[in-house]
Formats: sequence, C-alpha cells, structure tokens
Amino acid sequence: MNVRKNLFTKGSRLLEDINISPKASTSRDIEIQRENIGEGHSKGLAAERGSLFLDEEEEDFRLKYSTLEKTMLGGIEEEKEEETVQTEYEEDNLCDITFTQYICSQLPKITRSSSEKSSSQTLGDPKKSIKIIPRYSPPSVERINATMASYGIPTCRNPQPFFSKQADAPGQKELAHRMLKVPGKGLADVVPHKSILEDVTGLNRWRRLKINEFHPSKGKILASSIRQSLAGHRSIIIAPLILPPSLKSVKTWMKAREYLNRKKDEKNQQTKHIKLETNTENQNTSKRENAESDENTSDSSDSSIVGPSPEKIIHSNSLRLLGRTPRNYQVERTLLTSTFKTWQSMSPMEAEKSMNADKSYPDVSGRSSNKSLNPSVMGMLEESKLFRTESSNHPGISSGQIECVSNSTRNDVEMENMQNAKAVTTYQYITLMCVEVHVTTRGDLLPDPDHDPLSAIFYAIQSDVPPESQIKPLVHGVIAVAPEGSTKIGYSYGTSVPLDITLVPNESSLFEAFIKLVTATDPEIFIGWELEALSWGYIFQRAATFGVNLNKRISRIPGVQYKWEATTPDLDALGEIKLPGRVVLDIWRIMRHEMALLSYSFENVMYHVMNERIPCPSFRTLTEWWEGDMRVRWKVVEHYGVRVLGTLRILEQLDIIGRTSEHARLFGIQFNEVFTRGSQFRVESIMLRLAKPLNYVAVSPSPQQRAAMRAMEALPLIMEPESIFYSDPVIVLDFQSLYPSIIIAHNYCFSTCLGRNERIGQQHPFEFGASVLKVTRNTALKLQGKVNFAPCGVAFVKPEVRVGILPRMLTEILETRFMVKKAMKDHDKNDKTLQRVLHSRQLGLKFLANVTYGYTAANFTGRMPCMEVGDSVVSKGKETLERAIKLVESTAKWGARVVYGDTDSLFILAPGKSKDEAFKIGYEMAEAVTADNPSPVKLKFEKVLFPAILQTKKRYCGYMYESPEQEKPTYLAKGIETVRRDGCPAVSKILEKTLKILFDTKDVSQVKQYVVRQLEKILTGKVSLQDLTFAKEFRGMRGYKERACVPALELTRRLMKKDPRALPRHSERVKYVIIAGAPNQALIHCVRSPWEVLNDPGLRPNAVYYVTRVIIPPLNRCLNLMGVDVNTWYREMPHRHILHNPTALPGDKQKQTIFQYFGNIVCAACGQTSSRALCYDCHSRPSDTLVVLNEKLRWLERVYEQATSICQSCTGRGDAPQCISLDCPVLYRRAQAQRELTQGAQLERIIKQENIDF
Repeated sequence: MNVRKNLFTKGSRLLEDINISPKASTSRDIEIQRENIGEGHSKGLAAERGSLFLDEEEEDFRLKYSTLEKTMLGGIEEEKEEETVQTEYEEDNLCDITFTQYICSQLPKITRSSSEKSSSQTLGDPKKSIKIIPRYSPPSVERINATMASYGIPTCRNPQPFFSKQADAPGQKELAHRMLKVPGKGLADVVPHKSILEDVTGLNRWRRLKINEFHPSKGKILASSIRQSLAGHRSIIIAPLILPPSLKSVKTWMKAREYLNRKKDEKNQQTKHIKLETNTENQNTSKRENAESDENTSDSSDSSIVGPSPEKIIHSNSLRLLGRTPRNYQVERTLLTSTFKTWQSMSPMEAEKSMNADKSYPDVSGRSSNKSLNPSVMGMLEESKLFRTESSNHPGISSGQIECVSNSTRNDVEMENMQNAKAVTTYQYITLMCVEVHVTTRGDLLPDPDHDPLSAIFYAIQSDVPPESQIKPLVHGVIAVAPEGSTKIGYSYGTSVPLDITLVPNESSLFEAFIKLVTATDPEIFIGWELEALSWGYIFQRAATFGVNLNKRISRIPGVQYKWEATTPDLDALGEIKLPGRVVLDIWRIMRHEMALLSYSFENVMYHVMNERIPCPSFRTLTEWWEGDMRVRWKVVEHYGVRVLGTLRILEQLDIIGRTSEHARLFGIQFNEVFTRGSQFRVESIMLRLAKPLNYVAVSPSPQQRAAMRAMEALPLIMEPESIFYSDPVIVLDFQSLYPSIIIAHNYCFSTCLGRNERIGQQHPFEFGASVLKVTRNTALKLQGKVNFAPCGVAFVKPEVRVGILPRMLTEILETRFMVKKAMKDHDKNDKTLQRVLHSRQLGLKFLANVTYGYTAANFTGRMPCMEVGDSVVSKGKETLERAIKLVESTAKWGARVVYGDTDSLFILAPGKSKDEAFKIGYEMAEAVTADNPSPVKLKFEKVLFPAILQTKKRYCGYMYESPEQEKPTYLAKGIETVRRDGCPAVSKILEKTLKILFDTKDVSQVKQYVVRQLEKILTGKVSLQDLTFAKEFRGMRGYKERACVPALELTRRLMKKDPRALPRHSERVKYVIIAGAPNQALIHCVRSPWEVLNDPGLRPNAVYYVTRVIIPPLNRCLNLMGVDVNTWYREMPHRHILHNPTALPGDKQKQTIFQYFGNIVCAACGQTSSRALCYDCHSRPSDTLVVLNEKLRWLERVYEQATSICQSCTGRGDAPQCISLDCPVLYRRAQAQRELTQGAQLERIIKQENIDF
C-alpha cells in the first residue's frame, strides 16, 4: 500500500475521510471514480490532488475488487444497531491491533452485506484501480484566517514581558486575586504543549505497530533502527543562510574603504591648517599636537600588519598607565591647554552639555593596557574607588547622574516667534513699560522697603507703532542715584543696547524723575517679573515711606478709590495692583498658566522659552558691585538690562499681549479680565449677547436660593480600568465635544426645559433650578409629540418648537472651531508657527464649548445654575457612552472589549490583533457608533496605545500611534509621576526611562539592570542634588493649619526667623531637600533648602528615604501589574558605602556629623583599610603610588576648572563666578567639584609629608 499522506486516526474516522463508512446507508455518502487509465498516471493524479491511493498489488492490503457499484454499500440498515454496538466495542480495543488488521477486519463485513444485496455483481477486472477522494477539500489560507477567531486562535501574537536572565525571574505574585508571573527564557517556564487531538495514536506508536506487523517475532528493535529503515534515500543539500561575498563585492568594498580613508585624511589636513591659522601664537604647540595626531592616526589605522615602533609602544604604555589611549590623551591635553578658549567660543547651552557628558570619573583601571604593564599598578588603579566608573554599554545617557532619555526638566516648547503668525495685521498702538529696581541691601538679607533705599530704576518701554511713527519702538534706560559730579562712563560699558542714563542726586529726585518718565510715555500696560517683593510693588512701598502717593501720581484717573494700600504688610495683596486706566501684569503668575515648570524664576523661564541660560548674582553681590568702584557699575546695569529686555522678549515670543487682545475681542470682555476672570464669566458674556436680542433676561439667584436648590443626581460614567500591562493594542476612541454635541442634538437649554416629567401639568408653580416654573396642562397637551425626554426624566421641547440659546451658541462656536481646523489642514504643515497659533485658537474655542456644561451645573458658585439642565446633559452623555460600549462588545467580527471608559472616551482592547488591524477596527468602530447617534454627536478615532499600562482612573501610559503610517511611537503619560510635579526630578527620569525600556524590549531583566544601577547611584551619592530637590506650591501662611507639618511651611518658618522678607509668594514653588538626620528623627525636621545643603559639607541627602519612599513606590505601581516587585530588587542588590577622605570645613562652620569628627582609615591611593594615610603595599611601591595620587589631584582640579569655565562663559567675564541660580545644573556640579577639591589639600600633604622614596 502506497500512502501519499500520513493519516493517523481511528479506523472509523479514516473511513469517513475517504468516504468508505461502515455506517453508510446510501450510495450518496461515497464517491468512486473509475478511470481506465494507466497506473502511473493514476498515481500521479492522486498525489497531485492529495488523495489516498490504494494499490491492489500490495501484500499488506489485498483488496481484490475493481468494480464496486454504488449499491454494494447500501443495504446495511437492518444491522445498523448491532454493528454500532460491535463497532464501539472494537474501537475500544483498537490499540491492541495494527492499522491494517483493523481495516481488514472491517472489509469482510462490508463485502458480505453488499453481496447479499447484489450477489450478481463481481469484483471486476483486477487490473483496474480506484481513486478515493476526501469528502472535504483542504482549507485555504483565507478560510483559515477567517475562522481563527471562532476557534479562539489570535491572528497576531504580540510579545509578552519576559526575563532574559533566568536568575531574575521571580515566583508568582498575587494582585487583586490574580496570580501574576513574568516568565523567563529557561525550560522551567516553558508551558507544556497539550494536544487537542486526544484520539491520535502518535507517530512513534504507529511505527511500532507497523514493525510488529512486518516482524511478528518478539525480538526487540531499537527506535533508531526504525527511523533509519523508514528514512528516504534521496540526497539533501544544506546551504548557509547567508552566502559568502563574491570577489566583485569584496573589491567594491575595498575601493569604498580606500575612498573613505582618503576623505578622512583630507579632512584632518584641513583641520590642521585651520588650527595653524587661528593659533599663530601657539605655533610650536600646534605643530607638536599635529605630529602626535599623525602618530595616533597611524596607530589607529585599519592596517594591523605593521606594528608601532618601540618608541610609540613605550609612549602608549605610559599613557595607558593613566587609563588613556594615545588618542584620548591628545583630546585631554587639548582640553587642558585650551579649555577656557573652547568654552568662550561656545554658547552656555553647549558648554553645559559638554560638562554633563564629562561628569563621570575617568577609567584608570587599565583594562585596555598592554600585558607588559606592571600588574601591581593595574591593581591599584582598578581598586581606586575614586576612579571607578560604570560601563556605558546600556541605552540612555550615562554621565554619572540619573540616566534618562532626554532632559526631563526641559519643556518641549518649540522656539518659534508667535508674532510671525499673529492674527491682527495692523498695529495696536499699545505701549508696555517693564520696570526692575536695584536696592542696596544689608548683607545677605533680602530687600526691605522700610530700611533699604532705592539705588536705581531700570526700565524698557516698547510701543507697537508703525515704522514711520515718531515714537521709538523700544526705549531702554536707567534712572540712578549718584553723587554729584559723577559721569556716565561706568554705566554703559559692556552694554550692547543703546541706554538712556539719567543721574539724580537723591532718592526723592529718583521718584520725581520716574513719575515724569511715566507721564511722558503714558504706557497702557505696566509689567514686571515679580510685583510683590520687587519691581512696581517695591516702588510703591518705598515711595509710601517718603510720603509720596505714587498711586495717584501715575494713574490716568487720580480721583478713583483704591482697594489696596501700598503700606500693607501682606505681600500677596501687592500682586493684585490695580491702577485705573492702566493694566498691571505680574509676569511670573502669567507663566504659571502657560507652561508646567518646577520653578518660575526669570532664569528658568528664559531657559525654557528662549533657550538661554541667564546668570543670577545675589543681592549681596549686586550691592558690592554698585557700592564699589564706579567703573564696574556696568555689571549691575547689564544684569537688570537683561531682565527688563528679557521679560519683553518672553511676552513677544509667546504672543501674550496679542493673544490676550484677541481673546478679549472674541469673548467680549476686558483685557485684564482674560487673566482674572473664570470660565463662567466668558460663557455668560457670549450667551447674553445672543439672549438679549431675543428678549431673554438671565436669572440672578441669591446664595440662599442656590443653597436651597436640589443637588445634582447624575454622575458621568468613569469605569474602573483593568489594571494590567497590555501587550496587545488598546484603541482609544473619543467623542468629539460630547456635552456640547448633546446639547445641540437634543436641544437642551434653560429656554427649552419643561421641568421634570412628574411635575408637568400641575396648577401651581414648581421648583425649577434656583427659581420656579409653571407648565399648565393645556400647554403640555399642545406639545404632545414635540418633546424630548432625558434619561433623568426631564422634558425639553424639540427644535421645531423653539431653538435654545445654548444650542445656538454652541453651534456657532463649534462651526468656528471647524473652520480653524480646516485652515490648519489647508496651510503648509511645515509652517509650525502658524500651525501652533491655529491649534491654540481651536483649543480655546473647544475649552469654551466644553465649559458651557459647567455653567449650568455650578450649584455652589454658579452664576445661573440649573440642576435639570445639568443632570440631563450628564445622564444623556452616560447613556451615549453605555450604548457605544454595548455596540462595540456585541459586534463579534471585531473581537474587542472595553477595558476603560472615562466620561467621553473609550479604551478598547483588541486581543490578538496587530497595530494595523487595530487601526482598521478602530475606524470601523468610530463610524458605526457615529451612525448610531444623532448629529452632531461623533465618535472620533484618537490613537492606539501599543503597548500600554492602565493603573487606575485617570492614570495610564503607553506608546502612542496616531496614524497607521507612524513608525516611531510617542510616549504618552497621563496622571503618573512622569508628568506630575509633586515629586523630585529623579522620580520622573527613572520611571520614564524604565517604562521606555519595558515598552521597547519587553525584557524585564534590562529594566532590573537599569533600576538597580540608578538606585546604587543614589545610595553612593553620585546623583546631583538638583535631581533630589522637591518643589511644592506654597499656599500662604494662612493657607495651612496652625500645627500643619508641611515641608514648605516648615522651611518658610525657619527662613523667616532670619529674614522676614523671605516669605514666598502665594502659589510659588518652594524647593527643599530631605537630609539624613539623627536616628528616629521626625522627617519634618530633616527639611533643608538646597542652599543649606550646598554650603554645608556635613549635610547629605537621605538616600534610603529617597529610594524606599520616593522612587520605588511609583515604580511598583507600574511593575506590580506584571507581578514584579522592585522592593525585592532593592533587598537583593549590594548596598555599598563609599568612604570619603575628610574635607576641611570653613572657618565659621561647626562639625555636625560623625564623619567630620572621625576621619576614614583608608588608604588615599588604593582605598583599602589602613591606619595610615598610605597602606603598606602602596608605600612599598612609591613610583606607582605617586602616579595614582597625582592623577587623582589632577582630575579633581580639572573637573573644577571645567565647571568654572562654563560659568565664566555664561557670565561673559573671566572673574570668579558669583551665580546662585538653583535652576542651573552647572551650579550643583561646581559646588560638588569644589567640595571634592578640598581633598586636594590632603593629597598634596600626603605627597609632601609621606616619605615616598624612589
């Protein structure tokens, strides 16, 4: 028997497949085709169609018949029941016989029953052959793909999280009554395969049965012999997957290599010529450097046949002694000789990046050194704790600090000028005046108007006028108090902008000159960066001490009463200065609504908006410059000039004035009300403009009426998400302006509401919102069939009866928004400035439309709340979302389910689908739900999260794809610590990098490696203090309880004991650090400002607190959803402690920690425990020890010099940097380098005093 297919089923199932069933009762159940063709052609045709071909000449299957008529298998109905029982009995014993024995046992019964029906028929010609075809054709690929979902087989298997290292794989973890476990790559975590074909005997079993049939003897036959006997005799050619390169491709590669090397040499030659031309004074040094560069190029060439000369080997080994290759030595020596020139030529931003890239210590371990290097020196350098560095073979930025993908503290705001795309094309003729003041302070105290005099007023006046106007567009000047006979030379030196200098003899004359300037220019808007403690607020307070009523003198309407007094001690009241006829703007408060930052100082905002670093000297330094030599006052003038001009540049860059003017025109409100009034004021302004022409009057309920109004009953649908890591795509669908669309579609408004259903038709007025309403029975009968009923039981008339005010207003707003969005599509996508402006305008219109519902539901502080309208909108929105969920989950072809829903959005999981399939399904869902709702309710496809993590309500993250063509995903986070500002920067950096590694690789072992590395940095003190600094908003002294334990409040109270003017502004972010205190000390007593930690070497951050209480909990909130516990990683990791050499304290500082009272007994060279400065082994190798100590000393000096050079490049001066900006990372690095440099004196003393003999 030649079997062209291996069919291993029971006998009855095989007979069904080949249409020879013992239970067949009619001739329709079989199909026999007789063909008078040759044997070879018949076999080939049968093999081509995949059928079972049976040959009569086989010895093990002798089927002697050729013409089997259709009636031969038809007359077995009488014995059907008996044969069924017999068949079941025989099927149970199938494993005891061979396959051929079973077939042969069934054929006599078939032949006997057929012979009784038609005894006249014979078996026919024995030379004839038959072909038996399966009843069903093999399935096609399309049919398999179409039916996979019905069998629960996914079309796409997305990768799941795993541990690439089996040792990292933990056990199961229970979460919300679920057992979670991340599998590893070992065999222990491989799921055993369970076949669903339980009745299949198996290939090995079938082979054994066949051998037993051929060899009835009881001799034992090995399985290898069986496989060898059943193997075929045809040859198999095994070829490599990737073929070796041909001769032609090798020649082409060599030519390309020679071409690139030639280009590289030409570039090096050009670089050398440029160095020779620009550094003529250092000609000898340049020649020597070029010669060394040539040697390095030859050493690093690709040709390794000819080795370097002995001189080069010696030179190379001497450099490797210091852990450097010759090329690295060339770079380091160039940096040392021209560090200041290099950083002077680059911008402070570039210098800062260069500094951050060189924060880690050099690798002097000698791992790449030659074998001829003294192993004792190698060991000393490897064991030197100061010079140990980490490997940088991992993804991310490794600079000895927290590794992150990008600078998380930098705001991703593109630097386009909004004035280039402003809507108002004509000039507005608005004059702005920005003012800053210089105060002569007392020591380290902040300016106090009761004691500290005004020394100068700096101003910048900007006018929006055409070029042909006689008014200057920008006037920049200073009014300064100077002794009589003083010249103006020392004021204008170093300034690049033309400066108007006015000198007055005393402070009273200063105020008179300032009033004269304001009266002459008559600006409409007064601006200042901080009005409360400086700028305009200080001017008003200081003028009040001289009896000058500056409020009336500079106001356009002097007779108006003021709600605030300049003499008030409350600085927060000065932040709301109001001058009739003029607008006063506090810029730092406006910036709070423009961008989310950890600090709103002028220097930090300039960095994020204008991409510039601005130095910030202390008030004490400014006073010393001003009171010192008259010729250096230009430093103070330059500092305040940058502030006043920088404030105007920020306003122009963000188009604050133009955008606010446009919003004021759109909403119909005043310029200042755009900043001070809320959303209800804007809604009512537009609503009343539509209501008054229709003779409607707005209801003005009293507080008592609002309090007596019924409470809201309806709540939006906010589902609890399935908190888990989703490796399959999650489709996000969002209703486009759901509440405004519902108001328009169902005509919900104050003017169309009939009240609750059970109260319509009553004779007496009933409660309606904060007022009353009466709908008679006759009116209700007239409106029969013309009323819409909300799910909460409130009736509204249809649009054919009356169109509501709110639907009409929202229709105009949404149509205007659609026009703006259409303009975004029509204009060039590359014009990012115009695109951003149009995008901000459509978001403003969207915000106005969405807050309209809040106007109807604000039952506590609302202007005109109405519970019936608000409940109707919310309940209808909830019903719309529920119907969308039901439609999505009831459609079987999508195979999706909703895992999260929030008011107007749906998060739909598409299990077993790819990204492209998710987009296709998402668009189909959006169209189906949109068609199921009335216009203009529209479900919009928003994005696909793949993969994603859903923590809780309002908290999720994932990789976002907004179109099928998008290849590189965008990281999206909502509500988690990567976008929150209540933690320290280290939390957001570590968490964001952890999630990106997890999303990119799905390898939890890489996540563990990264997290453990960052925790080790924090524990060993290798992290910048800036990454460990908290910044919390201060709610004012009256915003807390008397005994509240709030770090910002505790720090403010301690600082105010030293300086009463150190009170932070309301809503200002106060920075603080948690230090390591005494055992069992309360955490509130460990709060310190960053300056205190920087200036006191005895204070160190509480690393254990930051790791266990600040960093690990956010990580666990994400990783616990997969069954991973970061606390376990923390307990298993090595907890190292770095021993530091004692540092010298300043003269006025007292010792506070045990490390300052007791020095570390470690060797200064190798770091091993020693009672002396140098251990015995290091002292016995003086030359090696001297090299290590000098290299440590050189490195400490080099790092400090680099940080100082960056600060000098930022200030533009070569003197000692005097910047105190806590927003600059170079400040922290310079302070750390300066603290480490104090160990240099100890190293120098060891080198001189220890008798190191050669």
